Amino acid sequence: MSTGSYPLSTIAKLLNLTERRVQQLAKEGIVVRDGKGKYDLVGSVRGYVKYLQDRSLGKDLAPIDSHVEKARLLRAQADKTELEVKALQKSLLPVTQIRMSWMMMLSSFRSRMLSIPAKTAHLLAPIDDNAEIERILREQIYEGLTELSDYDPEKFIGADQGMPQDTGTAAETDGVGVGGSVQETKPGSQRGAGPV
Repeated sequence: MSTGSYPLSTIAKLLNLTERRVQQLAKEGIVVRDGKGKYDLVGSVRGYVKYLQDRSLGKDLAPIDSHVEKARLLRAQADKTELEVKALQKSLLPVTQIRMSWMMMLSSFRSRMLSIPAKTAHLLAPIDDNAEIERILREQIYEGLTELSDYDPEKFIGADQGMPQDTGTAAETDGVGVGGSVQETKPGSQRGAGPV
């Protein structure tokens, strides 16, 4: 292959660029111009390959093109406007609201599951039949799972504020503590061991 000088049109076809773009790259020093409208073939190809490699590695050597930047800005503004419209249509929710909803749902489910032993202990104590015990436990678990599937985040999350709404309380605060005193356990003793 000859390594001489070639006209602009040949270099443009070889690099798959427009003649105008080859001139721009020559002005930037990427494509090598020999003078009188001729371009060095080897120097131009090497320069263009290095330019493409640098760009692929994130080194932006080209000067900022105002048209490209303006198009990028318009695209970003359009994306932002689209997100705002979706938020107004309630088809897009803030992450904090989703996180709060999940936390409330899982907390409710956890409480429900942890209440099963207390709710069923008195039912299970007199029963000797394992099948009956399983049936009662399964029934309680299915109730908890049904409660989870019927979970309505609107009860807990305010649509506008993303904060829990007042869902009411089962009882008003009367200042009286709940629960009993905690018995101190002695080393070697079993906590809660006693007649059932």
